[in-house]
Amino acid sequence: MILQKLCRAGEHGISVKDLGLEKIVLIGDTIRNADFGTNRLGSLIENALGRICYSTYGITEAQLSFCECKVHRGLHSHPDLVLVEIVDDNGRTLSDDEVGELVLTPFQIEGMPLIRYKTGDITFKMSEPCPCGSNSIRIGPILGRKHHKLKVKGVTLYPQTIGNALLDVKEVINYQIEAYTGDDQTDHILLRIGSYNTKRDFLASLHDTIHARARITPTVKIEPPEEVEKRLFEGGSRKAITFKDRRFKLYE
Repeated sequence: MILQKLCRAGEHGISVKDLGLEKIVLIGDTIRNADFGTNRLGSLIENALGRICYSTYGITEAQLSFCECKVHRGLHSHPDLVLVEIVDDNGRTLSDDEVGELVLTPFQIEGMPLIRYKTGDITFKMSEPCPCGSNSIRIGPILGRKHHKLKVKGVTLYPQTIGNALLDVKEVINYQIEAYTGDDQTDHILLRIGSYNTKRDFLASLHDTIHARARITPTVKIEPPEEVEKRLFEGGSRKAITFKDRRFKLYE
């Protein structure tokens, strides 16, 4: 969404760097990689606005938010407000830097207290003091949603890895990632690309770009952007559904 607004500003001759913005707090978009380097989305935003962007993580149920400080080395928690844990698939608490599900116990919620609330978000935590001087526990960037995790031919990844790869391709107008269970009972991906370029070399370049970033080669179908747009907002959704999960799952 923010990229679309930046493009529209440019179309109207507005230089966003001349607006006098001093700080921009981003909500809902991950702009950091696991090593805290800026990902492709973050690079596009920071190149347009300058390095004044701060990533955040918020969760309505816990009435909490985590935010980067000026050194951009993780998202700070509020120790007086929440207990932060990272757990594996069996609920075992993980140590610093181990990747797992974020679990929160907020201390000051009244009426509907939460104890070890599983957020479904995948990240890691750090307990050592931050270079900014704060001693609060920090969490890393959100790497994906637990139930969105894909395993394609031995490669484990999250849909946003593919989405970040597509940001490098200018002729991709929009896209939708569709996961399904193949006849071999494993995860498969159908990637619907909205583009006006239907040439073979464009399709080949898409495969190369995705494989370089995600180490997989999904089935790619190029469609008119208008058709992909309908799929993104199917059923009257107000938010674009960039990931559709049609995998067959057995529930215990």
